[in-house]
Amino acid sequence: MKKTALMIRSVMAEEQFRYHSDPNNRSDAEWQNPEITGRNKLPGRSQQLPYSSAADTASPWTLSLDGEWQFKWYPNPAQEKEDKTKDWDTIPVPSNWEIHGYGVPQYTNVVYPYSHDTSNPPAIDPDNNPTGCYQTAFQIPKEWKDRREGVILRFDGIRSAAEVQVNGEYVGYTQDSYSPAEFEIGPYLKKRAKNILTVNVYKWCAGTYLEDQDMWRMGGIIRSVKLIAPPPGGIFDVFARCSFSKTFRDAQMEVSVTLDKLEGEEHKNRTVRWYLYEPGSKDILASSNPVSVALSGDRQSVVETSVPVIDPEKWSSENPHLYSLVVELSDEEGALLDVRSMAWGFRQVEILHGSRGAVLTVNGRPVKLFGVNRHDIHPRYGQAVPREVIESDLILMKRHNINAVRCSHYPNPSALYEIADRIGLYVVDEANVESHGLRKNLPASLPEWMDNCVERMERMVLNHRNHPCIIIWSLGNEAGSGSTFKKMKSAALALDTTRPIHYEGDHRLDTSDFFSLMYANVGVVEKIGRRKKVRVARGEPGHPFGWPVSPRKYRNKPLILCEFAHAMGNSLGNFSDYMEIINRYPHIAGGFIWDFADQALYKKDKEGNEYLAYGGEFGEEPHDGIFCADGLVTADRKPQPEIAEVKALYSPVSFRAEDIKTGRVTLVNHHAHIELGRYDISWILEREGTAVAEGVIRKQDIPPGEERTVNLFRNLAAFPGEGEGFITFKVCLKEENEWAPAGFEIVRMQLPVPSIPGEKVADAILDYLEVTPEFESFAEGKTNNPEPSDSQWQYKEDSGKLYIAGGGMGVRVSLTEGSLEFLDFGKGNMLAEPLQPDFFRAPTDNEQLGIASFLDEFLPAGLIGNRLRKGFARLADRIYGKDWEDAGRKRILKRWRVIQPPEGLQLKLSVKVAGFSGKLHQEFFFKNNGQINVKMQGCPWREMVRFGSRMVIPARYRQVSWYGRGPQECYRDRQSGAVVGLYHKDADELSFDYLKPQESGNRTGVRRVSFSDGGSALTFSAVEGGEINFSARFASREDVEAAGHPHEIKESDNLHVHIDGGQRGVGGSIPGMLNLMEKYKMKPFHRYRMEYVIRRETPGDREQGVRNNPVSQ
Repeated sequence: MKKTALMIRSVMAEEQFRYHSDPNNRSDAEWQNPEITGRNKLPGRSQQLPYSSAADTASPWTLSLDGEWQFKWYPNPAQEKEDKTKDWDTIPVPSNWEIHGYGVPQYTNVVYPYSHDTSNPPAIDPDNNPTGCYQTAFQIPKEWKDRREGVILRFDGIRSAAEVQVNGEYVGYTQDSYSPAEFEIGPYLKKRAKNILTVNVYKWCAGTYLEDQDMWRMGGIIRSVKLIAPPPGGIFDVFARCSFSKTFRDAQMEVSVTLDKLEGEEHKNRTVRWYLYEPGSKDILASSNPVSVALSGDRQSVVETSVPVIDPEKWSSENPHLYSLVVELSDEEGALLDVRSMAWGFRQVEILHGSRGAVLTVNGRPVKLFGVNRHDIHPRYGQAVPREVIESDLILMKRHNINAVRCSHYPNPSALYEIADRIGLYVVDEANVESHGLRKNLPASLPEWMDNCVERMERMVLNHRNHPCIIIWSLGNEAGSGSTFKKMKSAALALDTTRPIHYEGDHRLDTSDFFSLMYANVGVVEKIGRRKKVRVARGEPGHPFGWPVSPRKYRNKPLILCEFAHAMGNSLGNFSDYMEIINRYPHIAGGFIWDFADQALYKKDKEGNEYLAYGGEFGEEPHDGIFCADGLVTADRKPQPEIAEVKALYSPVSFRAEDIKTGRVTLVNHHAHIELGRYDISWILEREGTAVAEGVIRKQDIPPGEERTVNLFRNLAAFPGEGEGFITFKVCLKEENEWAPAGFEIVRMQLPVPSIPGEKVADAILDYLEVTPEFESFAEGKTNNPEPSDSQWQYKEDSGKLYIAGGGMGVRVSLTEGSLEFLDFGKGNMLAEPLQPDFFRAPTDNEQLGIASFLDEFLPAGLIGNRLRKGFARLADRIYGKDWEDAGRKRILKRWRVIQPPEGLQLKLSVKVAGFSGKLHQEFFFKNNGQINVKMQGCPWREMVRFGSRMVIPARYRQVSWYGRGPQECYRDRQSGAVVGLYHKDADELSFDYLKPQESGNRTGVRRVSFSDGGSALTFSAVEGGEINFSARFASREDVEAAGHPHEIKESDNLHVHIDGGQRGVGGSIPGMLNLMEKYKMKPFHRYRMEYVIRRETPGDREQGVRNNPVSQ
């Protein structure tokens, strides 16, 4: 039997609405006052629109004002006031005016724009406050005649402050760029004529001191504008929530309905009732009894109802089940007056405490937040991001196993929460409070800023609290500390007690329900996992050595890495190390990668070509340059290579070998709420890239959080066993869902298998080469396996060159540099530029910025002399490896000698290279069988960037096939998402165009790689049991480094190839710094060795089986 608990309470309108209503009391400079957050604004509330019935598919009581508006831009408010004629342009609403050529966008991370007087906040330079005057006309639909007096004007977002007029009458004022602002405009409307809406928008205001986020600073009406016509005394707000029984089977559902005041009709009786439907169905899961309430003109009424619900389906990111909640308001005769409808889910969030520490749970199950931060920006639309872009962003997250998103660092458009509800993403909703550049000083505990911050928090909670996707409220970001944040938390809890509260800046852990850290290194995270004392937030203003935090302080607070794995350019190194720790400790709730997409804007060059621009390219000062390029995807939403690492390490499924020889493998379900039955799981056993067995795993009903051992086969020896082997698992969706089609690949993972004596499996790499018979013949006298002969090889020194002939090849070596200048296997020179040592790479963003980029922040000009600054810059160059840039080119050959063993001819070289302790030793062993063994070894006395060789080969060898890790680029600290296999790409597809050109395209763990012209191939192979790195592109690393944008890279006519023994990692723990873990460095005073084999291959090699032979050493 359903029970309805009823409570009706009255709230005085003056207390509930909290707005300033006297227009005569306003100042011309209200945008200079942090205590004026708005005038005549309605309070925050749920964003559901009024309907006439639950069957309506669109609200008849709303009118969109989006579209082309009249517009005039001014450098400051004074010029707007002086302009009486208004020679109008037009501009689309919503949009940023900078996107349409008015003023310039400005990207800064920490530093405030110059219009802010940071020595005297909240002062804004009145001469430097760009102002946009907007105007549009509208007519009230005739169907609204009985509702005209209560018409509401809603702005979903304005950057950053605005004064509103209707028909020349002042309506109100708002600031807070990312929260809706609503005004009652009925008294200002004309009955049967067009109405003129005028909005003066100010780019800067006192409130922008609280909006110092790492982002582009732009102005305008950035979100939708609409008119809403609720009925008199209609539904003002709805708040639904639930709590589960101890077994999490049944729930108690509570719904609060706030009714608007009813002018001129004292004690008018109304009836409130709600229904909960299965989506797309008329089946009622639960409903309340009708509740009667009397309304009056000076009061609001809140109707509270509570109903038990038996065994509802629960909402989670893995199973985002939504119901339709319909709230109805009827008059005394039972006629419907107002209907509000929303998608809603049963979901309970708690922090549970136990022997394993404080654990974040959803519906009673521990969850890990495999998250990403996201700024609401797009290169074409600026901060007016369309719904379809938001949806594609969230779908892209789901397709890469991301289950959580942090709205950094402000509330998002309602579309994001609606889509996250539907497709299943956990959301951290964050208040629009960040004073990064002044966080030591404000808001702190200053009373003039407190109400501004509290209102921002309240509006966010009131606007979004019905969304099940939101599991955490956040008080803001990088805004310091103080009593303001305690007040914000109290205000949030007064409105919603169903979610815990997060704040990164609470280093004393006296406010936040979480222990939250930014960019903690792996060692610190490991210590917290082991419950050790740590020191956090080093370098904070006023606290250069950070805060010590004992385990007692954080024992009841789960750890969240609210920002980690800084994905700037070619980055996201050591992500696997973070994830191993996060998965190991229950009280580590997870983390949010910084960030999802590069923040870049489209710009046109002098020829009119469109490209993606970063900070400083619009002539703005100050700016933070390339620091906006931190995404897993590009600004125009192309997945970057590192997102494959995220997909693999955020995977909900993993595999562990138990006894691989008997096919015993453990399958682990990392889901918190669903079994694995929704997936098809297949496997394939490969040797040397060739499939020898395959199958499927059928028993997949593994409960969430559990594991099961399965048998793939009985005996590994039943399959061809020699050669390197892997079992590759592929997990795919069985059925189509909201974010991917049936068959979509969730993850691909590998387990190595041992070699077993027996049948040798053919090397299949040449099967990828499109060779044709006409190129089959070798040079005269060359055979695949000639008999050794002492007289076969000849060499001669002439004018600093060494000429070598034999084994079907001709070679020239420089005796000044030790480089291989000429290589002819009988079809002409294979080298367009010499094969030579190389120790540098085009710097990544983390290397390019380096320590030197922080000099301006920590050691600004004037604090230290230029000579000392140059010394620091030189030290930074040394640390980041710039000394290696020319080391390879400036080498000097000190001695050489030739040895002629029966197998061929050996050329040994000793080379002086800056940075090496002693000589760099090289060896070319030209063998009778037509291959060249290349060796290099040396001991550096400073940390290395790369240890390898470079060359340029003719452009026709652009078909690239390799056996090794791929298909995307990978590095020593970022290779979990790259599985070993056979791959084929055109050379143009090997590298990735990051926002600013830098090192890219490397493949690590490569056994062999071939470059083909369609007839023959130049192949580089690691010696048996070894591995190499390779990369190739139609540009030198110098030209890549010199370019500011991908389209500015000077393309080469030939292919630049790197074959490396190793590169250091790409890093990513700390923003803008390499900060490699020790194991990913190329340390000094270590002897590095590299060995690989070069040979030319043709179809004749396939016939004679040369490719099946191990490479000789």
